[in-house]
Amino acid sequence: MGDRIDADLIRAQWEDILRLMTSLRMRNVTVSLTLKPLLATTRQSVPAQALRQMGRTECIVARRRR
Repeated sequence: MGDRIDADLIRAQWEDILRLMTSLRMRNVTVSLTLKPLLATTRQSVPAQALRQMGRTECIVARRRR
């Protein structure tokens, strides 16, 4: 199936993730403005890694709902 989801990484970045999600929800920033800096480098930043882990979580939940 793949590697395990790194819940510790998500927990460590949780405050930043919530801040980002709130900014997006309140429309203070756009998705492209937010994600470009996170994905611009070849070596991913810690927040980008945590977001990727959260995305993997969403995929697993969606697959189980089918």
